[in-house]
Amino acid sequence: MRSREFAAILDTLASSVFRRGIRLFLPIIASSFLSLLFELARLYPRNPWPPLTLPGHETSWIAQICDWFLNVLEILNPFQNINIGDPHPPPYDAHLWTIPVEFRGSIVIFLVLLALAKARNGIRLLIVGMLVFYVLWIGHWEMGLFLGGTFLADLQFLRRDLFPPRPSGLLDSPESPTPHPFSPKSSILHHHKILLHLLTIPLFLLGLFLVSFPDLNSESTPGYIHIHAWTPLEYRTFYLTQKFWDTVGALILLTAISFSPPLGSSDDGTPLLQMPFNTRLAQYLGDISFSLYLVHGPMIYGFGWAMLQDSKQQSPEIYWWGFVKCFAVVGGLSLWGADLFMRFIDVPSVGFGKWLADKGWVNE
Repeated sequence: MRSREFAAILDTLASSVFRRGIRLFLPIIASSFLSLLFELARLYPRNPWPPLTLPGHETSWIAQICDWFLNVLEILNPFQNINIGDPHPPPYDAHLWTIPVEFRGSIVIFLVLLALAKARNGIRLLIVGMLVFYVLWIGHWEMGLFLGGTFLADLQFLRRDLFPPRPSGLLDSPESPTPHPFSPKSSILHHHKILLHLLTIPLFLLGLFLVSFPDLNSESTPGYIHIHAWTPLEYRTFYLTQKFWDTVGALILLTAISFSPPLGSSDDGTPLLQMPFNTRLAQYLGDISFSLYLVHGPMIYGFGWAMLQDSKQQSPEIYWWGFVKCFAVVGGLSLWGADLFMRFIDVPSVGFGKWLADKGWVNE
């Protein structure tokens, strides 16, 4: 887009729109089918307290499968009315309410990028930034996250244009020599990095504080009392107050991580605040994150709930020991299940979408 390759923009957006639904909805069909199997095996609890959104207990396998099928069709409906202030949790995994939101947000992003594909870089950045404030103002915190990510990505490209990384080592060339360590240009770059550290580290801490906004009793929680009072009127409900401040915190956190410079004088090192996310463990958890999101619900409802219920009637010491055992078992099952789900469901779903696009696409 920044290089004005408009034909490539059309190909990319068309492919993204075509494959997005396949990439999001195929895996949730599989994960909700896992919930169906757990329900057929009667692993899900009866009359849990506090109440959970769980499948209805049908009288026969055929009735249960039909109920699952109708619920899947409801999730797959791209035109469903999504009440972001009080979302409807699907019974075969309450966490799946976010998938239609994800699909709608993706389509909005693709539409915005298409509308602004031929705009000047500064104009596009300005309009997307205004859209972020607009959707937050009208109460759509989820669109603030999608558009905020788009804005920060474009801002990163602008930053690279203004402050291109300095070549070093074998990449040096006579046309772009490395500045002398005491030259004015080197001094400006050095002070620029110090300034970024002074800005991004406090922003990172502020973002962590805001994304930790409590979901209950924030008006009386120390540290959050005054922040709760600053909540816009559009978000002053039990559910939306936390979502608003989580959104603001997430955008601040992402800004700090994105613009964090590396330590030292080199420009080619890992940025300071990105170091924890570049470890092998963090990269692996990122690979399985979507699968973990899809399988952890059935694992909790199918195994964790029963394990924890057995300890609730016991003494506090026995209860907390039961909680630790439940955490270890369900956590281990969830990680193992997510790894398998990624390998055999998630990755093949992405590949299937690409294969289908290749088969149906007009080759130039």
